[in-house]
Parts: sequence; C-alpha cells; structure tokens
Amino acid sequence: MFVSGNGFVYGEYCIVDIEEKGTYLAANGDPRKVEFTLTLERYGSDDDDTGSLF
Repeated sequence: MFVSGNGFVYGEYCIVDIEEKGTYLAANGDPRKVEFTLTLERYGSDDDDTGSLF
C-alpha cells in the first residue's frame, strides 16, 4: 500500500528496482550524500476508490 505522509492512499504498488548512488565521499570512502531511485509497479485491484485513510 502506497500512502502519502498526510494519509492519501495511492493504491497498491511493489518495488521492482532500486538504484543507489553515493557521492561526496569522506576521507574513508563513505558517501556523505546518498541518492536513490525507486521503480514502482502497480498491482492488485484498485477499484475501491478510498482516496484517504481518514
């Protein structure tokens, strides 16, 4: 279930891919900035148009 921070329900999704990139490396090689991209795929029947948890 994909839900926004204010409770809006977008529907049912699953994560099909995650890409991660670390930049601005510290002296020991640890990234100081981490960016990521999620690829989502919708699944299930979302005929129930709830629109919100509240």
